[in-house]
Amino acid sequence: MSILGLLPCPAMAQVLSKRMVTESDYHLWSTLRPEKISDEGKWVSFSKTYESETDTLFVKHTHKDINYVCPNAKSGIFGSEHSFAYLRSDTLVVLDLVKGNRRFINFVNQFDFSWDAEYLIISQKNNGDGSNLTIYDKDGKISRIVKDVITYKFDPNKKSIVYVTRQMGLNAVLRIDFKNNLNSYVIAKDLTGSVTTLTWNATALALAFYVRRNDSERDEDMLYYYHLKSKELHFIGNCKEANLSKVNASSNVRLSISDDGKRVFFGMSTTMVKKTINGKVEIWNTNDKSLYTPRTESPQDYFQSVGIWWPENNFTFPINSQDVSWIALTGDQQYALIADRLQYEPQYKWIADMDYYLVDLKSGNRKLFLDKHSGYANNLSYSPDGRYIAYYRNNDWWIYNILNETRYKLTSLVETQWDSQSADPGNEVQVWGIAGWSTDGKSLLLYDSYDIWIASINSLQCHRLTYGKEEGIKYRLDSACATNNISSNYSSITAASFDLTKSLIVKGIETATANSGYYILKLKKGIEKFTSNDCAIKNLLSSKNNKTVVYLQQTFNNSPALIFRDKQNSKNTILALSNVHQKNFQWGQSKMIHFENKKKKTLNASLFYPAGYSPEKKYPMIVYIYSTVSEAKNEYVNPSLHNVMGFNISNLTSKGYFVLLPDIAYEIGNTGISAYECVSSAVEKVLSIGLVDKKRVGLIGHSFGGYEVNFIITQTGIFATAVSGSAVSDNISHYFTINTNNNMGESWRYENQQYRMGKSFYHDKEAYFKNSPIFHADNIGTPILTWQGALDENVQPTQGKEFFLALRRLGKKNVMLVYPDDGHILSKSDNQEDLTRKIEDWFGYYLKDECPKPWMNVNL
Repeated sequence: MSILGLLPCPAMAQVLSKRMVTESDYHLWSTLRPEKISDEGKWVSFSKTYESETDTLFVKHTHKDINYVCPNAKSGIFGSEHSFAYLRSDTLVVLDLVKGNRRFINFVNQFDFSWDAEYLIISQKNNGDGSNLTIYDKDGKISRIVKDVITYKFDPNKKSIVYVTRQMGLNAVLRIDFKNNLNSYVIAKDLTGSVTTLTWNATALALAFYVRRNDSERDEDMLYYYHLKSKELHFIGNCKEANLSKVNASSNVRLSISDDGKRVFFGMSTTMVKKTINGKVEIWNTNDKSLYTPRTESPQDYFQSVGIWWPENNFTFPINSQDVSWIALTGDQQYALIADRLQYEPQYKWIADMDYYLVDLKSGNRKLFLDKHSGYANNLSYSPDGRYIAYYRNNDWWIYNILNETRYKLTSLVETQWDSQSADPGNEVQVWGIAGWSTDGKSLLLYDSYDIWIASINSLQCHRLTYGKEEGIKYRLDSACATNNISSNYSSITAASFDLTKSLIVKGIETATANSGYYILKLKKGIEKFTSNDCAIKNLLSSKNNKTVVYLQQTFNNSPALIFRDKQNSKNTILALSNVHQKNFQWGQSKMIHFENKKKKTLNASLFYPAGYSPEKKYPMIVYIYSTVSEAKNEYVNPSLHNVMGFNISNLTSKGYFVLLPDIAYEIGNTGISAYECVSSAVEKVLSIGLVDKKRVGLIGHSFGGYEVNFIITQTGIFATAVSGSAVSDNISHYFTINTNNNMGESWRYENQQYRMGKSFYHDKEAYFKNSPIFHADNIGTPILTWQGALDENVQPTQGKEFFLALRRLGKKNVMLVYPDDGHILSKSDNQEDLTRKIEDWFGYYLKDECPKPWMNVNL
């Protein structure tokens, strides 16, 4: 043995000390998530979750070296800058952030701080049907105990709390005021029946709740309303003036109160007109608006509409109806839009067009607002002040002034594409979207494919706030800087609001690299970079004072780090690193490559290198496809057996594979051909670089990506093997299938959505046959593993079995896996583990000459 062999060699030791990740190492990996940031941004909580170990919550000072570890914690919240509380099982732990002391309170099921953190309110289950509420002051002393509480609710500002108590079989509703020395006020008492659904309005001016009476004498729901300033209590039961409608406390309709506290919106049941015929024989009629199955799903004899109640004059009526069931409220809740969801059925879109009617909620009068307009929620938006409705129609955004009954084209002088029609022909047309409204209601913020635009409602002027089209950056406002949360608006959604007098946080994604960063946008100063763009950033949290933020930063080969940033300081502070043990293992890297498809269009593909890559070797490669997937270039992926599709990039790169994620550009009516042309061009590009063994390339996809896999291997022999899961194999039979998840025929997916045929089967049979895998299965020379869940309601399992029977009849190489207790994606952990292992076994045999596993049947 030479002397050299006996001497330590630092460089060699460094290489040898790093080993490949194996399945036995997967448990070491965790997922880092920012949880909360304190109001002034001095403290941050974050979690690390493991697949097989105890999850841990951490609390860290953003400027000082102070850390607290909270094992097995959940539901942590800050009480100002001085305390932090969290649950550990049913024990509440209150952490003094200044002294480091911890206080423990047992048997707690809920807790929260008051608005100023002067009080901590906890709920503890008692021996009866309710709980006890205990209110602690900031020194940890008990200020009040309320026994036998059935339910409670903080007001939106956390300045008071209402609760329900029961004594001697009667219920009472009371309020405690945190601003006024914990004074208590009776709202209602001596109530018979259960009190449910305590509901505040957004400004904490009014309260509503149901009382459900179920006894031998009466069976009715009552609705109560209380105004805090007037201290008046109103209630209604059966609404005889509303066509014998009655209050229905079912949760199907959300109970809410208008922002000004004058109107209550509640569940109101009206007699339902049955449209089905009793008997054992199903009667299907092509003239029916909906298919037989959904028409027979609801056995009840009533329809639950959204009712409106004006407590001051006790005026009540149902806003929508069984036939006109779609409903949304304007921003000030003084008007509503209603529509008939089935009006233009049968049709062949995911959501049908509808005629929208505007209802005056004072009088109940209605008038036509839009005819045959898109049913997608993001094509309509309501200004927060209630003055305007914005809508997208005929390639432009429009504004309707509700009071003046006037409408204007808001974007007529702007030359840009507001929707996806030209970018993805054949797919359903989707607007790039409304970012939100200014808080004063004077401006609308819009998106095109790259940029943020601002449109003035008064001047009808519209201009760009960013120049992403020229820079190759897609800019989008981050929801963390919105003044409200986007929420449900019955059948629609509310819009975000932004204070344009303050700086806004914008996320920018470079389209050519998938790198992303944060920017600061000031209306009068423009946009400037806030963070680096050589990575991926996500999960931003902003402090309440709008001065500091935290976010995650990562690349494929750099595990997520939690970053703190003061908006006035250019320095980033790393608060936490995840998976630091990765330094002990060989790991891959990722690059973005660019290729041209057969139509000479330049597209992106993310290429992930094998761990321990050596330029002197050629490696096997696995290609994962769906539609646009290259944007995952900077995603860090924990190695794991728990994968809903059995596919894990880090598992594969650790096993010595290149992994390629190419984007696909589609030609209308040529979906399968487009996928083949793009994917084969991307593979050819990688092969031309000389990294990959051309005889060892595999293909994998799931759902729509599985369909593409099934089709591509009928067109080319460049893949040594393939895997497809939950996949369509016969476009024609799938076109005529009823989806048991949504009870719709699948034809809409072809005519107006993902399968991008753009017309019905009967208008272009040749195109359907040309793009259907099963009709070209005789061309397949690629061994393929297919899998499906027997409970799949999205792609019916018959699709996989049809493909299996075709391949069996043709003598092709195929193994099909069927998971009897799982669906479209695998949710059960044992199934996930089994599928992940079997897919890796399959690729190992065909791409790396590994020994076949017994389940594979060597006779293949």
